[in-house]
Amino acid sequence: VDLIVNNGATDFISKNNLSKLSHSITRERDNLEVRKELKKNRVEQERSLMLLKAINDITTSILNTNSLTDIANAITEKIMTHFDFEDCVIYSFDEQTNMLEQIAATGPKKNLDSSINGAISLKIGEGIVGSVAKTLQPEIVNDLTKDLRYIKDIESNNSEITVPILLDGKLIGIIDSEHEEKNYYTQQHLQDLETVAGVIATKFKAAQENSRLCKVENQIKLITENIEGVVFRHRITPGSKSKLIYVSSKVKEVYEIDIDAALADTSLIWNQIIEEDRDHVYKVFNQSILKDKSLYLIFRIKTPSGKFKWIEATGNSILQSDGSYITDTVNIDVTERVNINEQVQASEELLRSITNNFPGTIIRCSTSDKNHVNIDYISEGCEEIFEMSHQEILQGKITPWQLFSQEDFKELVTSIERSADEMTSLNFTYPIKTKSGKIKYLQGNGTAQRLGCEQKIIFDTVILDITTQKETEIELLETNNSLEKAHKVGELGNWTLDIKTNKIEWSEELYNIYDRDIQLGPPNFDGFLTYHDLTDSNMENLLKSIQSGEPYDVDLKLITKKGENKYIRAIGSPEKNSTGEVERFTGLAQDITRRLELQKKLENSEFTLDTAVKGANLGVWDANIRDQLGAMNERWYEMLGYSSEEIENPYSFFFSRVHPEDSELILNEIGKIEAGKQDSFEVTIRVKCKCGEYRTILDKGTALEYDENGRVVRMIGTHLDITEQEELRIKIENSLSEKTLLLSEIHHRVKNNLAIVTGLISLQSIGSGDEELKALLDETARRIKSIAQVHELLYNTDSFTDIPFDKYVRSLTNSISETLNNKNGIINLKIDENLVININQAIPLGLLLNELITNSFKYAFDLTSKNNVINFSLEFKDGAYYANYNDSGSGFERSKLESSSSLGSLLIDTLLQQLEADFNIETEKGYTIDFTFAESILGAHSNF
Repeated sequence: VDLIVNNGATDFISKNNLSKLSHSITRERDNLEVRKELKKNRVEQERSLMLLKAINDITTSILNTNSLTDIANAITEKIMTHFDFEDCVIYSFDEQTNMLEQIAATGPKKNLDSSINGAISLKIGEGIVGSVAKTLQPEIVNDLTKDLRYIKDIESNNSEITVPILLDGKLIGIIDSEHEEKNYYTQQHLQDLETVAGVIATKFKAAQENSRLCKVENQIKLITENIEGVVFRHRITPGSKSKLIYVSSKVKEVYEIDIDAALADTSLIWNQIIEEDRDHVYKVFNQSILKDKSLYLIFRIKTPSGKFKWIEATGNSILQSDGSYITDTVNIDVTERVNINEQVQASEELLRSITNNFPGTIIRCSTSDKNHVNIDYISEGCEEIFEMSHQEILQGKITPWQLFSQEDFKELVTSIERSADEMTSLNFTYPIKTKSGKIKYLQGNGTAQRLGCEQKIIFDTVILDITTQKETEIELLETNNSLEKAHKVGELGNWTLDIKTNKIEWSEELYNIYDRDIQLGPPNFDGFLTYHDLTDSNMENLLKSIQSGEPYDVDLKLITKKGENKYIRAIGSPEKNSTGEVERFTGLAQDITRRLELQKKLENSEFTLDTAVKGANLGVWDANIRDQLGAMNERWYEMLGYSSEEIENPYSFFFSRVHPEDSELILNEIGKIEAGKQDSFEVTIRVKCKCGEYRTILDKGTALEYDENGRVVRMIGTHLDITEQEELRIKIENSLSEKTLLLSEIHHRVKNNLAIVTGLISLQSIGSGDEELKALLDETARRIKSIAQVHELLYNTDSFTDIPFDKYVRSLTNSISETLNNKNGIINLKIDENLVININQAIPLGLLLNELITNSFKYAFDLTSKNNVINFSLEFKDGAYYANYNDSGSGFERSKLESSSSLGSLLIDTLLQQLEADFNIETEKGYTIDFTFAESILGAHSNF
């Protein structure tokens, strides 16, 4: 149908009254468009159904699965099935390690047992996967050979698609696929995978949390199985009974019941507690929860077999977000220890509790000689401070001393030796560098004691990590140094005045401001007053403020000991005690001498500028382009015949007075500034005055401020009334135009008059029977014609001083050739077509060339030969013209040329002199002349 319509068949149908057929075709074409749209919608619906089917298949496959690995494997399998991918890998993001870990794969990465072949982990920002994890934006890379981020896994591929799995805007995983074909993945693939990622996110996150929980539970189980006692975990909800949610396997050994039985009925545990201890256990247990305290109990139980045991219970409670408490307790059978020495056992337990919960670490060292120091005991805090295992230190595999620098360690050994010799306390503070690269500051305090009459000496030393404190001290020191530098740069000093003692304290910079020797120390209050004029009103206000206990901020004149005058800004504030009595004043003093001097210079500069503006009769404007507001000086208003009081908004008023044809000029100039083509503008505009006439204004403006989009916000500029100058310029241009026309007419008439003279001479030549006279008349005519051609060129060009010399010479040589009836001679010219020459040099140069060519044809050439050649070249460089003329004639002796008295020879010499040319003539092989003359800048009307 389209083909019929496009080829004009409808016209044929219309002309032949086949309107029904035309309507049928048109209707069929409309139906075709509808069918096309329906087909398009059907394809889109089919694609949506396929995606829906894929999502349904994926969600169904993971519905009853909780394992993170199983969920990820199911997702990769379904993506491969529904999207026709070669492979698919899913990464899980671990917030604790900040790493992306491969947890499932389909394709080359998948082993037969569903495990991953060479599973890798990536940092955020590493590779394409890490880059997407960092930006949280899905990405398609159509050519991996050109992407430097690509990290080869099992095999190299050529395209990759990567989509983040996000939940609440946070990264939880990555879907990634590679293909061996370039440009394989489409935007539709990207959209579909984003949809899949959104659908699976909640389930994926839940599986991650479940996986982490399982790991934690396994870790707890692993830890608790190695603990000496039984580990219990209770959940206590206010208003209801506690529920036992975990118990370790040691419950069988201690309480003689199975795990399942204990979990099913906690009374089997509680009922074993001796009745006399039971109330106390309940009370302590509940108080530890309510008061958020650690739990510690020793109580007795009677097991099902009738055994009596002492149980030591420790633990703590953690409040949950739902208001319930999780309580973890460890119950240890301490029966043997209690039976042997209950007090010793309690003391040891207390010592362990103290050392293990101590913020630092406790070390006991012993030495029998100065060369060997053994570590007999160290608390578990060593792992946090030294990043070393407790057991490895005690076993002697590693030592904390290796973290010290060699110099610090030597100094520490010396301190230990001195402490051992003198039996005095040991105190030290040193930095260390741990194996992870962290710099820490440690403070040690210990005591030395000798064991009986033995030579063995032990040191019990408490070591604290004071890194934070030290860093704060360093930061404070740096801040103080920066503050001192700022005070020095800003010439700012601070001081304090004790009201009761009249004692003053000064900072170092204050001595510089007052030119006082720092060795003298600060003056007392009376001495301070000697630096200032007490009759100054500002000084009087300062003294009154101090007496009344009020703050002050004044400028004071300062007279230094050297007799120099300075000015300072003095700021003071009182400090009062609890009763409201002023105890001291603190304040600042800043040297503002240079600022006041600059301020005075600025005022003088502004006065000078204002005077210059008034002297130049300039109107000054300051315009806010964005807000369409302006500020103008009085002269600006005077130019338009107004006063400033008459105009409310000069910005809008100005544009309302600009001539309609000129307003666009200003806007165009501002547009050029915004485009970065210029920083300022200068235009001539017409502005309507109060009297109704238009004045011509020279408007100049410069941009001062721009907004974030580069648009001009503020401009300043000037207006100068040039109405009279513009009128004078127009008169001068009109006068110049008239003179130009007159001069052109003069050249035209000179050319015509010379043509008449040439014509008269030619007529005389034709009527003469004397061949010699005829030849002389022809030469004269050619000379006059060479001059006439100069005036003809001047008449036909815009310039009346410079001749386009290439055009002139070609016209001249053609004229000479025609006059001489030359048929057997060639004239080669080499002249820059853009070369121009002053008229006063063009005329003698043209006459000279006329004489040279005429002489070559008359005297040098064999007119029967066809090899007669003349070459002429002229070039201009470095302010001079360089000419060369040569012919292919037989040549002649130089003496004949010098003795010649013919008119032609005299003319050549005269013309060369007129050009002030340096020349050289060669006559042996033809006639050659090289001559050079300087450019003349004198015009056609000079006295050349």
